Amino acid sequence: MEIDGDSHFIGNAVEDDKRRQAFIEAFGIRFLRFTNQDVYDNLEGVLESIIRVALNKSKPTSNEEQSPP
Repeated sequence: MEIDGDSHFIGNAVEDDKRRQAFIEAFGIRFLRFTNQDVYDNLEGVLESIIRVALNKSKPTSNEEQSPP
């Protein structure tokens, strides 16, 4: 799981994050990404998403999939 602050949205950070995430996922490791704002504004929703994925109850919501890399 990664929580992205502002530095993840400037320069080459987005592409660097995508490459690193792809590398990690190549090992079969599930990767969840949230923004700092997600955590500040909706901690309960973030925790529910983590629990749901950890228990393998469902795929991430479209919001999680659209979170920046």
